[in-house]
Amino acid sequence: MRIIAWTVGVILLGSVLPAPAGAQADAGAGGATRNDVTMQLYQAGDLRGAMIAGRIAVEINESEYGADNPEFATSLFILGMLHRIQDDLDAADPLLRRALDIRERALGAEDPAVAESLAALGALNRARGNPDAAEPMLVRALAILEASEGPDSFQVGDQLTELAQVYRAQGRLGEAVETALLGLSVLQRQVGPNHPLVAGVLKEIGRLYRDQGQPDRAATHYLRALFIQQKMFGRETPEVAETYADLAALYHDQGDFERSEVFYEHNLEVLRAALGPDHEAVARSLRDKALMVRDKGDTESAERLHQEAITIFESAMGPDSPPVAGTLTSLAKIYASQGRFDAADPLFRRAVGIWERVLGPDHELIALGLETYADFLVGAGREDEAPGLRSRAAAIRQRIAGAR
Repeated sequence: MRIIAWTVGVILLGSVLPAPAGAQADAGAGGATRNDVTMQLYQAGDLRGAMIAGRIAVEINESEYGADNPEFATSLFILGMLHRIQDDLDAADPLLRRALDIRERALGAEDPAVAESLAALGALNRARGNPDAAEPMLVRALAILEASEGPDSFQVGDQLTELAQVYRAQGRLGEAVETALLGLSVLQRQVGPNHPLVAGVLKEIGRLYRDQGQPDRAATHYLRALFIQQKMFGRETPEVAETYADLAALYHDQGDFERSEVFYEHNLEVLRAALGPDHEAVARSLRDKALMVRDKGDTESAERLHQEAITIFESAMGPDSPPVAGTLTSLAKIYASQGRFDAADPLFRRAVGIWERVLGPDHELIALGLETYADFLVGAGREDEAPGLRSRAAAIRQRIAGAR
């Protein structure tokens, strides 16, 4: 949702937000700034070219206009967002923070460009699993936008939906639903009831209702989103497939395995047609379906689906990718539940090894993997091996807490 919104709105600085002071300073004969070139490349689908142009814009604009110039801040912001959409949060964070600092000093604390930076940093903090840091940034951005753009503006509607996701992450589900519904109302007035952004918000509201244990309301919002997506994109697109997956998961929650399986089959059919049979999204869907058929009691099919998912993940993302580790752990749990301890043990070991190599020594997933492996060892009658793993996991969690 946030990446779509940035593509549609925030990146179009000249049309959505007032151009910062000095925004046309480097315009050539055609009127395009260096920042314009970066955005044009991104919108044309040339992400690599946009990254190169973005780095050049940062370097030249700082040299030419100075480190306190709003145009330089915009260069930093755009480059930060390009890192953000690639999930390179560590690279995005300092760029976005520096852009915010320059904008506050050069344009004033209530400028819409400041709100843009606050919104981006708030969304980044939410993506990092730190909603408490995200909330004040998003609340402040919302207040600026309500004052500068009006309470019924597109920017306000989009900001409300992001704030709703922060409330969800904080467990404040009632406030999340109320805020998301308000954002939906604003966006529908701005872009119409059948816009893809509206479908995205409907899905988010469906997920909130699912979290609240209101499956009928969740299904209603998912189905409304599905109708819009099929009308706008057609029936065989990744967007439609994702909504099928939401519905499949919802019915899985309810123990309605027959309906869940139907929607997983729709999901897989669309993904294979749209992305190819060996795409990582197909593997994720196979893994999710495997968990559903496992709960249905069909462990034979669950094992087969896990193995299919692992094969695709290894091919698409590499044998040491985190999704491989997660799926190995899930399959290992099935083997353990069947008493097949010799089959399960090497899968648990391999999963922990992958996480350690890919994520570094101090990551939440490593601690969780060690604890899961320890639980397995106890169940397998190897209790004497478990305490060392639990101690390692506890030490990792302590280091993570200290770093925060």
